[in-house]
Amino acid sequence: MRLFRLALLLLVLPLPALAQLPDPLFPVLREATGGAPLVPIAQQTWGADAEEPKEGPRNLVSDKDPDAPFADRTLFAGEFRARPGKGPARLVLDYAGFETEPIKRGDRDNWIVFNIALKCPFVEGGKCLGERLPKTQFQNLFETRPDYVNSMKRTPVKVAGRERILLTGTEVFEYDAVPEELMKFFFSFNAPANVETHQVRATLLYGDFTTAAPQAAKADAGESKSPGFLLKLLIFVALAVAAFLGIKALARRMSE
Repeated sequence: MRLFRLALLLLVLPLPALAQLPDPLFPVLREATGGAPLVPIAQQTWGADAEEPKEGPRNLVSDKDPDAPFADRTLFAGEFRARPGKGPARLVLDYAGFETEPIKRGDRDNWIVFNIALKCPFVEGGKCLGERLPKTQFQNLFETRPDYVNSMKRTPVKVAGRERILLTGTEVFEYDAVPEELMKFFFSFNAPANVETHQVRATLLYGDFTTAAPQAAKADAGESKSPGFLLKLLIFVALAVAAFLGIKALARRMSE
């Protein structure tokens, strides 16, 4: 009887809550060999207030200010001088936002768009051929609709007591920079009407990198079970024992 009461008690206990926002929100960038966290050249983060207005104009390119190629929505990612032997320069863009209404396969406005501008001086015979104004690129980076090969990762989360769908994505751009010449990176971004931007991260770094956790950490994670799994297992065992004892007691009474 006590075990039966225990089983009932376990049933009324709350199950593990829906996942909270990941911490860290974006992948940890690590050295390709060794797995130590990278020290980037520059790293910046922005929130929803940095996004271009959803009502427009969007993807605006301006020629009025070399350091503001996207007018008042220009975001400065960082600058550096390429060093010989350091490997290629890379710009890593991470995006995280929430779905505000169901996104369907037939939706037309379905991309997270990043406009990227690279500014560097003209170098005779070199590969970086920026003029007075930055060279710009219009990039449809992140597919928000589900069930596509390049769709963003979709994670159910609970934020301030509200269940939401978190959309996350990462894109990497590689640049063959001219050594010792100053390079500046700018961009702007916008999301569809049914996506609410949460956070954007821009990282500048040299050479190869990985987002995989070190092998030791992976092994430890694989051996452990989540609290939710253990709780469900305990409930199952308690119910099975209670059912067995209940049937046994019933059979004893009937035999009497």
